[in-house]
Amino acid sequence: MRYVFTIFFLGILQVNIFVAYSQDTNLSLKLSDAGSLIASDNFTTESEFSFLYNNKLADVNFVADHRSREVIPVNLFTGNEMNYVIPESKTVTSSLLPGNPEALILQQQSVTGTITDVTTGERMAGVNIQVKGTTLGAISDVNGRFSISAVPADAVLVFSFIGYNTLETAIKGRNVVDVALTSQEVGLDEVVVVGYGTQKKETLTGSVSSIKTADILATKTISVAASIQGKIPGVQIRQQTGEPGTFNSRISIRGFGEPLLVIDGVVRDRMADFERLNPEDIESISVLKDAAASIYGLGAANGVFIVTTKRGFSGKTEFSLNAMHSVKSPTNDWSEINVDAYTMRYMFNEMRRNSEGVPYTSESDLAKWKENTEPGFTDYNWWDNIVRKRVHTNEVTFNVRGGNDVITFFSSLGYNNDGGYFKNNELEQYERYTFRTNVEGRLARGLKLGVSFYGRHENTIRPTRGTT
Repeated sequence: MRYVFTIFFLGILQVNIFVAYSQDTNLSLKLSDAGSLIASDNFTTESEFSFLYNNKLADVNFVADHRSREVIPVNLFTGNEMNYVIPESKTVTSSLLPGNPEALILQQQSVTGTITDVTTGERMAGVNIQVKGTTLGAISDVNGRFSISAVPADAVLVFSFIGYNTLETAIKGRNVVDVALTSQEVGLDEVVVVGYGTQKKETLTGSVSSIKTADILATKTISVAASIQGKIPGVQIRQQTGEPGTFNSRISIRGFGEPLLVIDGVVRDRMADFERLNPEDIESISVLKDAAASIYGLGAANGVFIVTTKRGFSGKTEFSLNAMHSVKSPTNDWSEINVDAYTMRYMFNEMRRNSEGVPYTSESDLAKWKENTEPGFTDYNWWDNIVRKRVHTNEVTFNVRGGNDVITFFSSLGYNNDGGYFKNNELEQYERYTFRTNVEGRLARGLKLGVSFYGRHENTIRPTRGTT
């Protein structure tokens, strides 16, 4: 008897709860030519119902005065060629597109999941999750978990967080969606290298300039200094010579003399090491001017060049092969403006007559030079017989880059060949072989170990006396 009474009591309670929800939930609302967003906001605020809509919903005309929930959807969607479903939950679900409403009715479900960092594996709190195309969304808790109710089975979830790449994932009817976000790579437009660290440009107070890798590689040349010439404000670069294997460009910051060179945190003696770097290995170049260079002490009185080479990353290993063949020619063609032997001796005679009164070449010999037929008195085109009209240069670089969550690596091999303008290659030639390896390992949380190797082998051939 006691069990029968208990079951009877629970049945009455269930009926009362249903009646209280279905009959006592009333709404007073008036909308006229309101957009879908305004209608949904007012509908949710004034009632217990959630309104999941598409932004293609037409304007809504709706008047309700203490009406039950069975009447609300009919009046709300009238004239919009829409269908609706009233499930057991307090959400009115509707296909909000005209046409064939029965085929577009959205099936609702609850979606939960966990959000982690793809690199560290740590759970992420405060990530914004939104159902694409709607106002429905949530934020992950301190444990990286989230839960969204009344999500269409074919919806797409958008995960976004500051400093991380936005991720879009289709749920495809799943109830559990676990994702891992990847952090955004720091670009040179956002931060610059300052001394022994980095700083955002908007918070930077010192005078610092920087250049991207793409801007460096836009100009192909054997010298890095020539590649950045005219691209960094305040940096003055003047190339002294184009002789292969000679790196003596005058580099200064605002004309104050040769700056201090720092490559991957190591101070170098002269800027010649900078010119000999392989441009393919450079990640960024920052120039510290004025007081911004004071962190390096007295040696930085003329400013500082900070070169950061490329590092590895966590992800799929990348292989890269870059090859270039170029042709260069002299700026001036001296064969067109060269003075022949007769004209030179005639002018020299005039000079001697004015200064000493005695000509350098006799009149008979001068006549033979003018005829240019007798052996020993013919002109010789030294320019055409010694100097080339075009010179070929070659550059090849192969590098590999990748790693995982624990260790990352970057390694490269480079070859450069630059010939001189002499037709005899044995007189002037420059070859360079370079290699670089940067390895970083994460020993513990907040502790990293980096190891770098760099080598360069050069073979330079030039005349005993300089050509400049």
